[in-house]
Amino acid sequence: MANLILEREVEKDYNNYNGLRPINDFILTNEQRNFLRKLGSFEAPYLEEKLIEKKVFNSHEEYQKTFTEFKKYVALSEICRDDIPMAMVSKNVDEVWHQFILFTPQYHKFCNEMLGGYFHHIPKTSLTPLDPKGRENFIESYKEVFGEIPEIWGADSWCILDCKKCNKGCMGGGCEDEDAGD
Repeated sequence: MANLILEREVEKDYNNYNGLRPINDFILTNEQRNFLRKLGSFEAPYLEEKLIEKKVFNSHEEYQKTFTEFKKYVALSEICRDDIPMAMVSKNVDEVWHQFILFTPQYHKFCNEMLGGYFHHIPKTSLTPLDPKGRENFIESYKEVFGEIPEIWGADSWCILDCKKCNKGCMGGGCEDEDAGD
């Protein structure tokens, strides 16, 4: 009977993550788990309305999946801090971020309340090139915290070949023309 109650409490706790449930809850600090729960409960209906209006997404479900992945990216960036560079590797998730930034008061409030400061978006240019390990860091971090990477990140098009020999994105982050985020 005690095991059943404990299992229900654990499941209830996992439900509080609202889509940001880590696969290895034990690797996170209590502060990080609380951060994931808080971030998981954040919603932005104004953002959904705008992205559906602009036909970036065709449905609430499509938006919600992408918005959840955006929150996972934010979570990974916060959990890993500035210790490692993390590339944005999904055009759709990046589009959510771009649109969110345009809601400047809401984005500023989100950053302050969730992250304790502004979460900068740094486009890739010749003056601000992406770190070559950014994609690999993202992949490793995502798998460690959230498990298998969903299709929305385009993982099915990544390759493990030498970047200069293919036209696809790659795990090494070296296909400069193929990076999703800007």
